[in-house]
Amino acid sequence: MNKLLIVDDEDAMRRLLRINLADRYEILDTGNSDQALAIAMQNKPNAILLDLRMPNYSGFELCRTLKS
Repeated sequence: MNKLLIVDDEDAMRRLLRINLADRYEILDTGNSDQALAIAMQNKPNAILLDLRMPNYSGFELCRTLKS
């Protein structure tokens, strides 16, 4: 099963996405950008759903870091 990492600072959004996508993906999720980077490096997800507006470390910055 493909792995999907959900990164969103809102618990309700992560829960909603997990409920709707859990039958097709192994879901990994976090509300913390730093944790997201560690999870992505350790678990190598096939796809990442990323909230672009998060406190401290924006989704744009996280995306750039993951690409490099």
